[in-house]
Amino acid sequence: MVNGVLAVSVLLFVSGCSKIFRGKDNTEPPAKLEKFKPSIKVIKVWERDIGVGTRKLTLRLKPVIHGKHVFAADYKGRVTALSLDNGKVVWKSDTKKRVSSGPVVNHKVVIVGTTDGEVIALDTKTGKQLWSAKATSEVLATPAISGDIVVIRSIDGQIIGLEIGTGKRLWIYGKPAPILTIRGNSAPIVSYDNVYVGFDNGKIVSLHANKGSVNWEKTITLISGRTELERLVDIDSDPLVYEDSLYVSAYQGRLTSINTKSGQVKWNRKMSSVKSLAADDKSIFVTDEKSHIWAIDRSTGAPLWKQDALTARLATGPTVMGKYIVVGDYDGYLHWLSKKDGSFVARKRADGRGYLEAPVSYKNSIIILGRGGELAMFRIWNLSK
Repeated sequence: MVNGVLAVSVLLFVSGCSKIFRGKDNTEPPAKLEKFKPSIKVIKVWERDIGVGTRKLTLRLKPVIHGKHVFAADYKGRVTALSLDNGKVVWKSDTKKRVSSGPVVNHKVVIVGTTDGEVIALDTKTGKQLWSAKATSEVLATPAISGDIVVIRSIDGQIIGLEIGTGKRLWIYGKPAPILTIRGNSAPIVSYDNVYVGFDNGKIVSLHANKGSVNWEKTITLISGRTELERLVDIDSDPLVYEDSLYVSAYQGRLTSINTKSGQVKWNRKMSSVKSLAADDKSIFVTDEKSHIWAIDRSTGAPLWKQDALTARLATGPTVMGKYIVVGDYDGYLHWLSKKDGSFVARKRADGRGYLEAPVSYKNSIIILGRGGELAMFRIWNLSK
């Protein structure tokens, strides 16, 4: 248990590492926002208070859209289903647990993970609890659904396949966690019958979703350095599958493009990031550890542009929204950038407690959950511009 305690307590806030280890805070101050003339109009369609949010904790409570509804959870265990059209609450369920990840949804179940290592399934239509199951430790990564299998990643590096109807454990696969890790985990990503998972030792693995057997394993970043801090190479960013490519980034490591079937590396480039990735037909969009936003050529790995005006503002991962990408920051601002050159085209401030997770894209809108528990939808008013 020592490893887990160190991982949680020493690196609860990655941004504070310089202060912890050097006795002096050398952290770069957040950039002041530059003024610009907006070229698109963004309006707030609706907003709802769905609970306490994440408080001051680093939890991956990201809303998810299914059908005509959006589902969201807060740290105190309240899971809410709302109408996409107007934000009206359809149902609210109190699990009475400390929810730390999710939700993930299909037509039958809503799944969340807890700090106590529990997995809870609710009925998608009513919010009624269907079952609960135990993981091997705290669940910080958003679960994934593949057909009749729920895939869970726990903080100790174990990947578990559960039967979606009952929560029965079907298989388990895992790797031991290093002594020192960043607080957080890469979520399992499902594509067809495969599950892709990044680990804290800089490796990524492709598993068969129904059996848990290994298809291939690849080292993304080699561990190096003299101190434990320098040797951190956690893959905490969720892998991204786009067509036949898997994209993954690591802390103090690389952004890598991999063939999903063979595991062969197509290209890689030096890039430190623990944020979620986004993509379109041409580019991969990345928020690095300095809160610089990048567009990287999907085919070659060459940089197309970089936007550094959000330095140290703890920008979220980017989300593609038509001709634009959107990120949130620590101070509750949402920023719309042109995919073409990274220039700012719009800005809105919503939840003053800030944002941890990237927005969710829906048609010409985004939905985002703030740290204070405010769930909101924003829409571009005039798409002809």
